[in-house]
Amino acid sequence: MKVVGRQQRPEVFKRKAFVKFRLKSERQLAVALEAGGQQLTHYVLGGHWNGWRVHPQNFNDGLVACHPLRVNRPYAAFARIGWLVPLWTAITIPIAGEAGAKKGMIEMFALANKVAIVTGASSGIGRATAKLFAAEGAKVVVAGRRQAELDALVAEIAEAEGSAIALTGDIRDEAYAKALVDLAVGRFGGLDIAFNNAGSVGQMGPVPDMPLETWHETLDTNLTGAFIGAKHQVPALLERGGGSLIFTSSFVGRTAGMPGMAAYAAAKAGLIGLTQVLAAEYGAQGLRVNALLPGGTDTPGATTTTPEARAFVEGLHALKRMAQPQEIARSALYLASDASSFTTGTALFADGGVSINRT
Repeated sequence: MKVVGRQQRPEVFKRKAFVKFRLKSERQLAVALEAGGQQLTHYVLGGHWNGWRVHPQNFNDGLVACHPLRVNRPYAAFARIGWLVPLWTAITIPIAGEAGAKKGMIEMFALANKVAIVTGASSGIGRATAKLFAAEGAKVVVAGRRQAELDALVAEIAEAEGSAIALTGDIRDEAYAKALVDLAVGRFGGLDIAFNNAGSVGQMGPVPDMPLETWHETLDTNLTGAFIGAKHQVPALLERGGGSLIFTSSFVGRTAGMPGMAAYAAAKAGLIGLTQVLAAEYGAQGLRVNALLPGGTDTPGATTTTPEARAFVEGLHALKRMAQPQEIARSALYLASDASSFTTGTALFADGGVSINRT
């Protein structure tokens, strides 16, 4: 990990000046700079600029104090936890004397000061994403049908010094979709990110044998529920200047037709159409809308109930394995953060190569 300054080193840089790294949790970092009246700006994680070398003085309760050396070269500061924040994170830190230093505590998180809704957060991709969003500084409203699982998730996030609140319900219920947005606005002051992740494969089978109620249930869960969520999320997102709206779609119905999955494929393909229209409708107002297309993921909802089924699914992927939920969560983080500031209307594959594999 490198923390580097773009500006030239001040001519007089007293040794009492130091940089502190406080590790709040994995992938979280807070920085305080005390510069004895100096003005330091544009600290960036990653990159290579002239600055001043620092070295750790001590590590106590997650705090690393680093004193500068009198050299004018790039420097690196290493902490006990490895990569703490993503490389795209950049901040500006104005400091003027001791008083300014005390006010200069800046949280360098990808989602600092953001508010997010994550549906399907009881387990799997949604749970992993809610934890990652919170670790990156977002205040998170977690949604799902299972109260006990959501309560446990909120407790885990709080233990890691994050902020989350849970509301249980059915995403197919419009009153619930509205209540989630109202909770985000009422408790946290607005909405910046909505990750409509909840979904279900549903009952599988050939089309001639599929009951109409099965078709409707699968489409309602995977497509209509996301539409209802977006209907109430978009106005709140626009109130904050745009933000990021994300749908979990699938390679099924996009690059592959899987026997027995007609309803699921139709619903997930429909989400991509919804993504593109919303992106075109609201791009000029600062709203980015994208679909995330995972490959086979090792979640409680996966259809790999036997070793044989798992081996078959793993073999479909170029990487010859299934994803862990945390891997898909990192792709969701990319779409939620400013790292994807020029990305909208896309279907982003995080599928382990299942869409291109023929072996």
